[in-house]
Amino acid sequence: MWFTIAPLTHDQVDAYVHRHVDLTVLTYAHVMGPEFAAARHAELDERIAHVHADLDAAAAAERAGVPPRRRHLVAHNERGGIVGVGCSGEGIEAWEAEHVGADWFPPASTFALSHLYTVPGTHGTGLGQRLLDALLPGRRPAYLWVFLENPRAIRFYERNGFGLDGLRCDSGESWGARPLGRMVRPSVAG
Repeated sequence: MWFTIAPLTHDQVDAYVHRHVDLTVLTYAHVMGPEFAAARHAELDERIAHVHADLDAAAAAERAGVPPRRRHLVAHNERGGIVGVGCSGEGIEAWEAEHVGADWFPPASTFALSHLYTVPGTHGTGLGQRLLDALLPGRRPAYLWVFLENPRAIRFYERNGFGLDGLRCDSGESWGARPLGRMVRPSVAG
């Protein structure tokens, strides 16, 4: 299979966000009820605006000669269809400390993998690995949150040097209050 991975552009944002939401719903369909899909689709306009703002901020950062706070990548197949989406960037999300509560402690790295999804037909092709490597080049130290009911994702991230760091919480009411764990990939000792 042939895929390209490139930075997201403004003209792709609507399709990117729709694919991201569809893949989120599909990934967690086995543990979430139908209200989960409805809630994610109700957020489309807000998410589209947020991604456009991320792209504007990234362009401003590049003009200023500094790394962007968030970077969105999109993977296409040979026909131009979106087969993967991903986002990474610097900075702990506000929801984390607020949502986790008194048990919260900072991760070993403040660089986060916000999301990475590929369409099911690409599983096992190496696309997920390529997308992860593009989002976190050079095995960059980073952290992410994973649903503990998603052993496939946990195994994938473990193969890539991530490990659960002990911080757990639930995903919140709108995400079904499912158990989440934080995974961290520390710096490689030189």
